[in-house]
Amino acid sequence: AHVPMRFAIQLFLEEIVKTTRLPDHWTAARDKNGEVYFANTVTQETSWTHPLERYLKELAEACQACLSQAERQRAAWLLELEERWRRDAIDERARWREEQDAWGHFYYYHVESKQTTWKDPSATIKPALQLRLQGIRKLADATVISR
Repeated sequence: AHVPMRFAIQLFLEEIVKTTRLPDHWTAARDKNGEVYFANTVTQETSWTHPLERYLKELAEACQACLSQAERQRAAWLLELEERWRRDAIDERARWREEQDAWGHFYYYHVESKQTTWKDPSATIKPALQLRLQGIRKLADATVISR
């Protein structure tokens, strides 16, 4: 029973990845061997892992939990999950403060981790939420679940 569920989750995630925009300034490319990698056009960072991998893993767990739910409980469970993820995104953005340096440049400061960045954290928070909400919509679609 584990192999079909793992396969279903993999197909589900592949569909989500194909239809979800990457965060700002990220692009997908292929190396000379045809392997997919991701590159940030601003920072020049490259990675073999998707920039939203953390959220894809979370979505995979949600997919598995959804498939484990009785059909009549799925809608309520998905609604609760959607509300939690929306709240989490709002809470995460609220932890960032916009500040200005001595030269008038704006930067962002995380009040808990003390991390600073020049990039608006919304550029990561919004795509992550969109990815998760798209996953919830697909999971709520009975035709996707039944495949």
